[in-house]
Amino acid sequence: MSAHGLYVHRERWQSVLDEVRAQMRDARETASKLLAGPQHLDLFGESTLNLDSPLEVTQALQRVDCLEEAQRALKKYREAAKLIGTYGHNFLEYIHPQTWRIHATFEPEGTSTGRVACHSPNIQNLPSDSRFQACLIAPAGKKLVKADYAACELRILADFSGDPVFLKAFEQDLDLHGQVAQDLFGDIKYRDKAKAINFGLIYGMGANSLARSLSVSVHEAQQLLDQYFKKHAAIKSYLDSCVHLAYTRGYAETRLGRRLYLDKTQDISRIAKNMPIQGTAAEICKLAMVRIHNGLASFQNAFLVNMIHDELVVECLEQDTEAISRLLQTEMEQAQREITPRVKPKAEISG
Repeated sequence: MSAHGLYVHRERWQSVLDEVRAQMRDARETASKLLAGPQHLDLFGESTLNLDSPLEVTQALQRVDCLEEAQRALKKYREAAKLIGTYGHNFLEYIHPQTWRIHATFEPEGTSTGRVACHSPNIQNLPSDSRFQACLIAPAGKKLVKADYAACELRILADFSGDPVFLKAFEQDLDLHGQVAQDLFGDIKYRDKAKAINFGLIYGMGANSLARSLSVSVHEAQQLLDQYFKKHAAIKSYLDSCVHLAYTRGYAETRLGRRLYLDKTQDISRIAKNMPIQGTAAEICKLAMVRIHNGLASFQNAFLVNMIHDELVVECLEQDTEAISRLLQTEMEQAQREITPRVKPKAEISG
C-alpha cells in the first residue's frame, strides 16, 4: 500500500481548503464580535481577543449574554482551524510530485492489539467531510472499490461467547440492536441505547462509562447492565472468563494466539475484554488482505491502496470493478469464516 500510494486530487483538495479557510475567517469574525469586550479592542476598534487561548476564551464566555451563539461560532472556528492545521499545507507536501499519490508508512503491528497503524501522514484518519472525501479518487480510467466488514467486532463477540441471540441475529440478517432494545426496553425506539451497550461491551465498558454515554445515573446504568447480562448470560460468562484468564496468566490473547502482556498499572479488566476482540478483528483483516493481494495478481493494474480499521480499499481498472467487488467480498468473508466459524460473515461493498 505504501509503494502504490493513495491518489489524491491536489487541486480539488486545495479548493476545499480555501473554502474551509473562508469559513474559519467568518467564524472567527463572528466569535470575536460576540466575545470581545472593551478590554479586547485596540485603538481602531479591532478585536485583540486570542480565540486560541483557552484562558481568554473562558473568561470572555463568562461575560457574554449570547452564550449559545458565541459557543456555536467558536466551535465552527475551532473545527475549521483543526482541519487547516492537520490537512493544510503540511499534508499536501506528502503528495509525491511525480505520482500525485501519498505514500504513507504503514506499521503492520502499530497498536497493542495488533491493528495496522499509519503515519507520515495518517491516511487511516482522513476527514469524513464529503468535500475532502471527493478528492480521494482514482486516476482516469480507474475506480476505487471499498469493502467494509459489517459489525465485525460484534460478530467476533457472538462467536467467542456463543450467545444465541447474537448468533441468530447475524445468521438471519436481523437488526441486532433493535432486537436488544426490544428485549431490554420493550420498544425498538431505544435502539440507540441498545447499540451503545452492545458496542460498549467490546471496549470493556462499565457502569460509569455507560452512565456517561446514556446520560443516566450510575445506578440506572448498572441496572441496565444487570438486565442485559441476565438476557445474555453467555456474553457475561465469556467476558468474566477473559478477565479471570488475564489475571491468572498475566496476558490477554486473540483467537490466533497473539498475546498482550499486562501489568498492575493497567486497567486489566477493560483490556482483557477488549484486546481479544480488537486483536482478532485485526487478524481477520490481515488474513483478508493477504488473500486479496494474491487474488489481485490475476488482474492488470489492481492493488490495495488503504485499509481503515475494518475497511479495505482497492484501486482497479473501471472494467474490472464488478469482478474486483466479488473478489473482495468472497475473500473477506472467507477470512472471517476461517477465524470465527460460528458466526455468519458479512462484507459490504461500495464504490
